[in-house]
Amino acid sequence: MLLFFYTGYNLFGKAPKVENLERLSRIGIDSSYTLKVNPTPEKVAVFVEQDGKKLKVYEGAPQNGQVSFSIKPKELGLRDGEAQVVVDLEGGFLTRRSYKVRALVSTVPPDLKLEYIPSTADLGSVIPVYVRSKKAMQGWAYLNEERYPMYKVGTDLFFAILPVKLDISEKASVKVVLEDEVGNTSQATYTVGVKQRRFKKDVIHIDDSFIQREIYPLLGQEAAGLSPLEAFKKVNEEWRSQNVQRLKELSTKSEPRKLWNGPFLQLPNSKVVATYGDARDYYYKGQKVSSSVHMGYDFASVERADVPASNSGVVVYTGQLGIYGNLVLIDHGLGLMSLYGHLSEIYVKPGDYVKKGQTIGKTGKTGLALGDHLHFGILVNGYEVNPVYWLDRRWMENYLKDGEFLR
Repeated sequence: MLLFFYTGYNLFGKAPKVENLERLSRIGIDSSYTLKVNPTPEKVAVFVEQDGKKLKVYEGAPQNGQVSFSIKPKELGLRDGEAQVVVDLEGGFLTRRSYKVRALVSTVPPDLKLEYIPSTADLGSVIPVYVRSKKAMQGWAYLNEERYPMYKVGTDLFFAILPVKLDISEKASVKVVLEDEVGNTSQATYTVGVKQRRFKKDVIHIDDSFIQREIYPLLGQEAAGLSPLEAFKKVNEEWRSQNVQRLKELSTKSEPRKLWNGPFLQLPNSKVVATYGDARDYYYKGQKVSSSVHMGYDFASVERADVPASNSGVVVYTGQLGIYGNLVLIDHGLGLMSLYGHLSEIYVKPGDYVKKGQTIGKTGKTGLALGDHLHFGILVNGYEVNPVYWLDRRWMENYLKDGEFLR
């Protein structure tokens, strides 16, 4: 329980306000603090009181209205348990104010036990990580220094899904960091082999007729003054980059619980017309002018086919999104989302809970699409990974450990 109060007197001037006092309620192995004081006093002194002892940890004049200091319990001889932090402010003759904060001292880092991580992962897939800790409150997993959240999925079980991006080499370094309530951390690092694979390569020839028919209408007013080639590159490169960034932004907040149930659904009665990782080189008047990588699966059925939610979840976004056209994004929890692009109609709105198999729209050819189809994507922490794995029950049960650890 946090409790702080002040005592003292102030005969001259305005009573100072201290920001970040609440952070003093938690003292770990080596805790650093910065307090902001306004108006600025002449001197600030900080003490820790425990078992009848009053130990000074800082004394000095604020710099730019701030004081920074650290508390190291072992050096001060503090024991784990309750203590009190006292902050004294002096502003001159008969001007003094004192703040007191009840604090918890803890110098034992959280326990960390690996429950499961695969020894290898396919390029474009994911690395699931499960660790146990009775003391940790939150955690993060780093894949080659990029940080992802860990979710608490049991009494002492933490879980993260890490996207194996297409530029990762043959070995991936996974670091897990757990933090307890006072900020103490424990960490462990694991190495996962990454199976490289070759993706399909396509050569696509574009001409002025295609650009006039498909690209200029897509750009609308943004096409003003652009040559055919400039217009195409704007959509294929600039828009594509912006859309990827927007999807990452939309994926930053995910439900901290599992919403999906079993494997994901493919568009019914459909055939695959494009796969994940397809590398596309675009030629214009005999010259290579642009390129892209296809980051999902394209499914084609009859025109304007009903599109089911591939799994249960909460709708995060609906509407137009550049090359994806009319799009629906569904959050399935724990950093996992599904994407449905090029739709002709949308039947859901943000905030709706949808059940697996529920119709959310119809296929179409909005956005950068040459014909009626569904662009289906799976995003893990904002990055599109290979959807094919998520359609496979055995992969989800044996590799992801869905149903064993995730219930």
